[in-house]
Amino acid sequence: ILKNQCNSCKGKGTIILKPCQSCKGNKTVLKDVSVNLKFPKGIKNGDSINLNQKGNYYVGGNYTTDLLITVHIEPHPIYTRVNNDLTMTLNITLVEALKGFTKTVKFIDDTDLEIVSTSILNPSSVMTLPNKGIKNGSLIIKFNIEFPTDLQEFKNQLL
Repeated sequence: ILKNQCNSCKGKGTIILKPCQSCKGNKTVLKDVSVNLKFPKGIKNGDSINLNQKGNYYVGGNYTTDLLITVHIEPHPIYTRVNNDLTMTLNITLVEALKGFTKTVKFIDDTDLEIVSTSILNPSSVMTLPNKGIKNGSLIIKFNIEFPTDLQEFKNQLL
């Protein structure tokens, strides 16, 4: 026994006599829609957001599916997330490491953040700013101490 699929209905069991111009008888139309999203604080890379009944419309069952969005967070050029903490590396000169400094940097939310050091810092020093991370996490600042290339200029800066 040879089985052939019907050329008219393509095995669907029905024939649409007057197909509309939009779907050409397929019963579905692709269209772009805008969806407003609110990302919850603390969302992580790989987390998903489920939008109820914002997916495809299923004609046979006459219902709309859910739209599942998986979040991909691009790395920030300055800040790295570790759980609810943010980390960054701040470049400072050897003079700043020895004498202290005040620096202003752009924070992750584009506000100015003032960083002040009044103590001597070494290459393993870390500064922790509580409640500056995500969901009350901390901002952890590591220091990259740049050593001078001109000894005389360095001596002048120490005075």
